[in-house]
Amino acid sequence: MTLRKFLPVLALVITICSCNKSEPHKHYNTATDSIKAQLDTLLGSEGNKIDSLADLGMGKSKDSTDYYYFMLYHASSMMWKNDTHGMDLLLKKCKRYADAAKPSPKLNDLLAKYYVLIGNRAMMNFVYKEAIKNYNLAYSYQDKGTNKLYKTTILTDISDGYLAMPDYAKGASCLRKVLLISDSLDNIDAKIQATVGLAAVYTGLANYPEADKYFKSAKKLLPYMHGRQSFFYYNTLGNYYFYKGDYKNTLKIFKIVNANLNKMTGNDFDRNITWLNLADAYIRNGMIDSAEIYHNKCKDFYLKTNNKTAIYYLGTQNIAMLLQRNRLKEVRQLLKNNTDSSVISQQICLRYNYLVDYYTRIGDDHNALICLKRLTHINDSVKSETQKLATAESAFRYQQDSKALRLKLDLSISQEHYRTSQLLLAVSLFIISLLVLAYWGIYRYNKNRHKRLLLDAKKRILKLRMEELRNRVSPHFIFNVLNYEIYNRKQGNKETDIKCLVNLIRSGLEQSDEICVPLCQELDFIDNYVDLQRYGLSNSFEYNLEIDENVDEDTLIPSMIIQTAVENAIKHGLRGLEGDTRLDINIRNIGTIMQILVTDNGRGINAFQAKDDSTGTGMIVIRETLTMLNERNEAKMVYELNGNPNGKGCQVKIIVPLEYNYSLDV
Repeated sequence: MTLRKFLPVLALVITICSCNKSEPHKHYNTATDSIKAQLDTLLGSEGNKIDSLADLGMGKSKDSTDYYYFMLYHASSMMWKNDTHGMDLLLKKCKRYADAAKPSPKLNDLLAKYYVLIGNRAMMNFVYKEAIKNYNLAYSYQDKGTNKLYKTTILTDISDGYLAMPDYAKGASCLRKVLLISDSLDNIDAKIQATVGLAAVYTGLANYPEADKYFKSAKKLLPYMHGRQSFFYYNTLGNYYFYKGDYKNTLKIFKIVNANLNKMTGNDFDRNITWLNLADAYIRNGMIDSAEIYHNKCKDFYLKTNNKTAIYYLGTQNIAMLLQRNRLKEVRQLLKNNTDSSVISQQICLRYNYLVDYYTRIGDDHNALICLKRLTHINDSVKSETQKLATAESAFRYQQDSKALRLKLDLSISQEHYRTSQLLLAVSLFIISLLVLAYWGIYRYNKNRHKRLLLDAKKRILKLRMEELRNRVSPHFIFNVLNYEIYNRKQGNKETDIKCLVNLIRSGLEQSDEICVPLCQELDFIDNYVDLQRYGLSNSFEYNLEIDENVDEDTLIPSMIIQTAVENAIKHGLRGLEGDTRLDINIRNIGTIMQILVTDNGRGINAFQAKDDSTGTGMIVIRETLTMLNERNEAKMVYELNGNPNGKGCQVKIIVPLEYNYSLDV
């Protein structure tokens, strides 16, 4: 059987598959060029993404050529949604702008896309000559535009128009041009369209070995195919098996397409083509119930869109199903309501096959013979035309092969120059990059070295300052201890054991050399100090030390911070007082801090401030030490002198964060 009933539909699938898919712009300098590059990577069926990016592009290019270029993407999206009215309105707006605008390469891009969409609309209405005319106009404009790679898409569209007529020679010629350019420029999308398109051409010419060769090439490109490209591939493969009479594989392929429709495509046109083809595949395999399901699924769509070729073919499918169910009366009624006007000869030929069977069954040999003669005449015409087209295609191919060799040579020379220029540019950029990196490395090294030297200097200054502070504590403490011993002897009190006195002074010197010491070491030193000072205090003096059990005695604290508070409490608050005197030290943890309270019931804070013989050295050293340490910590240490909240005397509150850094690193 030589019928080619699927080719007009297939050609439209090729057209729409390629109408919005082209190689992205390789170079872009503006935000709008970047958006165009993204749009060029989308298929026409991705309407929502196209509309979103087109809106973004229009927002960035008010009242300019780019603005109307993005508007055409909206028109393309509307074509997919079958919104022909909205599409026509946008096309008219773009044409009015183009007619009034000054010629420019960007305007040529706009006009090329405009005529492609006009051509697509003609293809949807099966007006193939009009479509080819518009595609050729688009090609001429794009030749003077900026996006040269879009020419491959337009060439594919021109090929689709020729194949639908059908003029296989010219259609194949366009596809070979696309294949040659795609091979030279490594354009995968164009290569897919051309390879599958050529497989369809040779299927239409019944040259199955040549078609099989291109199907094998296309199969290797399957991993690179987008949704509708894979739809195009499988749809063409299904037709290939159909024409070979392999209806089992035809059904298998169209089942694959139907199962993956949502992944491959998202528009009604593709769904209904699939269901129409699937219905015929089921009819050929004698599965009438399944055929009827898919026949009815696509019927409303074609009636609504008034697609006369598809409606006629639905009627032919109806006849086939009724004949297989032997419902001959319904066939007669159906024939009364169908005519052959405005339907291509291939569709009429398909129907006549069933009509010969019908008239033979009802015994109407006269009409059966008439249909058989018409069928033979059409088949002979188709065979003759196919042979002519095959001959023309071979001649065209020979001419093109000669031109292709010259074109390929020119392209190779151009590419060699291009690669040489790229290599020189790459080497230059590499050398410049090395120089920049070397300069940056030297700059960073010097900057870090200067910073490191500055930090080291600051660190040394800080350590010297801290050492100076601690050195002031040592003589101050020794002076206070010896002064007390002299005072004690003048008063006739019991003399201090000289060994204890020496040990205490030594401990004080060791303590003052350290920035921080464990809490237990500080408390041992205070115990010895208080024992030494008892002789100058009243007989009823009481010393209390309370430490909560949750306190870790290995916690580090600034050296002599508690001792200074204790020394001041005894020296200024308690010494020389009669009666009940006491000194309390309370230590506990509160959350993330340690609280130390040193409380006495002595003369009070005013008495301390009024002492003429007090230098206040201990307090000054403690405060300056805390200031330097707090600069390096987020949580601050606190040293406060206040009145005793429970009566007379003073209270020193010391707050030490449990996580505290005593390092002097800058």
